[in-house]
Amino acid sequence: MKRRPWLGVGLTYVGTVIGAGFASGQEIWQFFSRHGDWGALGIGLAGTMFYFIGRSALERGRSGTPHFSAFLSNIYGRYGIILDYLTTLVLAVGIGVVAVGGGAVLAILTHWPRPLCSIMVLTAIIFSALKGSTLIVRINTLLVPYLLLLTLIIGFWPANNHRAAPQIISQGWWFSALLYVSYNLFTGMTTLLSLGSILDTPRDSLRAALLASSLLTLMALLEHRVLLTIGNAGSLPMMTAASSIGGPMHWLFGVSLLAAMYTTGIGEAFSLVSRYGRLRAQWIWLSGLMIGWPFQTLIASIYPVLGVMSVAFWAPLLVPTRKR
Repeated sequence: MKRRPWLGVGLTYVGTVIGAGFASGQEIWQFFSRHGDWGALGIGLAGTMFYFIGRSALERGRSGTPHFSAFLSNIYGRYGIILDYLTTLVLAVGIGVVAVGGGAVLAILTHWPRPLCSIMVLTAIIFSALKGSTLIVRINTLLVPYLLLLTLIIGFWPANNHRAAPQIISQGWWFSALLYVSYNLFTGMTTLLSLGSILDTPRDSLRAALLASSLLTLMALLEHRVLLTIGNAGSLPMMTAASSIGGPMHWLFGVSLLAAMYTTGIGEAFSLVSRYGRLRAQWIWLSGLMIGWPFQTLIASIYPVLGVMSVAFWAPLLVPTRKR
């Protein structure tokens, strides 16, 4: 990784996006698969945006803007403080969603009380984020390939249920893709700006963004293929699909799903730690107030709203920086 820093950064980018909603299949269903075959075009559009905007975020961080608050200040001046506080709120909500989703998976695997499992996931996220970016990159370097392998197995496994998913909505597939990218780029770019300082050259930024966007597109298409064969998406549709295979796949995918949520949570928590310091970042514990909410409801109601709000954060990345 020392010789190829872009590899670790690219995998961390993937781990930041593949969170509670993506790995469980809820995000792919809500933003893509409910549009039927049109969802595949939406996934292609989303992958393209992940590449271009992600590369721009890495370049901003590599060029000397590693903190999100500094980025907002450069773009919006004194009004950037408003978006800065809003950033904290959105990150805290994202961590809460991850804790709820991770707790749901851990409860299924262990049969422990779901609130206790959510508290355990939240504790692990905060502890790992306080350890710094080096640990985060190492964790994603190990966990993302593992999740990719299981997604490939489930995605190409012969479907046991060939019923088309209900309530197919063909209109608005492109808008759903934009909302999906908007929310995930907001949570992702806070981490990308911080990790951009690890990269040495513009080519490293290109390679990291290309690796991440390619893997995200591939995994989303595989999940989309599976979700179109499931009659009822449910709360954790990908875990349902893994269980239908039989054997240890239910447990193996449950572990990978929990790991994916964990990597996203530590990415968001690390963004808060890098901006506010270790002491103030203890306020992350307030994300635990979301524990007990239905996971499926959180994904369907909160994520689209945050997607609309997040446009103001990542849209400036599309404007080329002026050379001094």
